[in-house]
Amino acid sequence: MAWRRIKSSVLVPVENESGAALSLEVARSFVEHPAEIHMLTVVVPPSSVSPGVIWGTVDVNTVLSATEAFLREIACTHGFSEANIHVRLGTAGPEIARFAAEEAIELIVLPSRGRRGFDRFVLGSTAEQVVRRAKCEVFVIHPEHGPD
Repeated sequence: MAWRRIKSSVLVPVENESGAALSLEVARSFVEHPAEIHMLTVVVPPSSVSPGVIWGTVDVNTVLSATEAFLREIACTHGFSEANIHVRLGTAGPEIARFAAEEAIELIVLPSRGRRGFDRFVLGSTAEQVVRRAKCEVFVIHPEHGPD
């Protein structure tokens, strides 16, 4: 696979706004138009024993709608209102790689939290899972260093 600077589709997995801002900035440098950027958040389905589920105020559709609104707000705030917004249920690492394959994504741009030692062992690393599973190029940004 030959490296090309300009991509036709770039995926930015979003967990929080600060990581999204940096990832979107980097992703923008790889596309000709913001509409070629896909923003994705993977959420864990609400547990059947969660208070909101028990009281009937929260269900899967509520969670998906709220997450989509969150992504749209981030996109608009950072000047990416034309980006494609996606929300999936599941486990982040595998679901990000699956989405990238299904949508023929050329590049995934995601931040790494930079966990070390026991935290990384216990919690794992979404970035590491994506790098291992993705069939496309992956650009990992360390939060302390940015895209240098």
